Amino acid sequence: MDINIFLSLLTTTVLIRKIGAACTFPDELRGTWVSSHKGALSFNDSLITEYPIQMSAVVSALDFNCHESSGRTYLIKSTTAVIAFGQLIDAYICLDLYRVSATKYKYFIGTTVDSSINDYVKGVMTQTNISMSDACNRATPYAANTFITLVKDGEIYTGSAQASCPSDLRAVYSTVVIKNSDDTTTCSGNSYDGCSQKLSFKSTYQACATSLVFSGSGDFYCLHSETIGDVTYTIVWNNDTTVSGTTYRSTCLATQTSGSVLYATEYPEFCRYSNQTGSSVMSPGIKYTMSSQSQTCVINKTGGQSGFYYFLIVLGILLVAGAVFLGVVLYMKYKNKIRMMELDVYTKESKSRPTTSKEEDQSKKTSDLTPKLPPIFPNKPLIQSNETENPETPEPEPKPANVERIYPEDEGQATAENHCH
Repeated sequence: MDINIFLSLLTTTVLIRKIGAACTFPDELRGTWVSSHKGALSFNDSLITEYPIQMSAVVSALDFNCHESSGRTYLIKSTTAVIAFGQLIDAYICLDLYRVSATKYKYFIGTTVDSSINDYVKGVMTQTNISMSDACNRATPYAANTFITLVKDGEIYTGSAQASCPSDLRAVYSTVVIKNSDDTTTCSGNSYDGCSQKLSFKSTYQACATSLVFSGSGDFYCLHSETIGDVTYTIVWNNDTTVSGTTYRSTCLATQTSGSVLYATEYPEFCRYSNQTGSSVMSPGIKYTMSSQSQTCVINKTGGQSGFYYFLIVLGILLVAGAVFLGVVLYMKYKNKIRMMELDVYTKESKSRPTTSKEEDQSKKTSDLTPKLPPIFPNKPLIQSNETENPETPEPEPKPANVERIYPEDEGQATAENHCH
């Protein structure tokens, strides 16, 4: 066999190996979920099947096991090793999962892009020990606008996986100009309606080049949005029956308003680049300038729907707290009323009941034990003494004071003379 043919076969051959799972995905991630980046993915406890990735000319998808997890971060590893350049290569991808609802998640890819296949993957020689930090090699924190949506299959059209469109998209514009990323191609005469439906919007295209539209119908559902600074990033679902070529099932819009003018850019699948804004986008992204606003359907642009929800939550908490407080007050009043009624009945029964001899003796004993106060004398201070007074002992009579009689001066002299004679 020609050596070149042999090497060619080696680079396009897959060696199937069984790899046991070491972790499990969140319980809700079971069955088919649709990624805005990779399309339909099938989940079971610890396996993702048919994950699209162009590892070689003939390998366009791989199955991945849950290899390791830490918190919301999951490191997945291919169950098969691809033979490339004469070597067995295992594929690793790092996913950072965030729950939005029971039918919707968002995630970030924590692995950098492999330039040889232009996809987020870490390829290493098989049986090479690799840590989570080795495979999760993208700089953190991740650019907040690079999130990817993951919605449960079938829940888009039931409405449970849809979301209210952000305030930037809740208006009607009669003048819409579309350009490519470098402004070399322009399409005008378009219109936009974001008020007919709360969860969707519609763009009407006027014979624009295929490179300037990512949808045939122009009908989109909003899936998830996040505002960073003055730019709002929204992943939308294209309502076309089928997509192919330059149309995509999901795209990412970056929107900014200036007065009554809306500036927006759109990129396939998700906002891959952190520098995407309302007026700047990488190729093959497109730009919109929407003006001549004829209607707006935003009730409160600053507070938004979330502010209303917070108000309802706070109001509910206050109502519950008020009800509990009122219940406690009424209960205490009821208890006091019962006690007063019981006391009143007891008092009436005590008065109406005849006194028994035993109770009279007890009352007499009680009265005998009651301390007696001393008598009150008008000229004697009221001093209670512990000494027992003896009424039989008379008080001593006061002794008369010796008073010397004073005679008048003449009378004294006469008396003296009488004594001499």
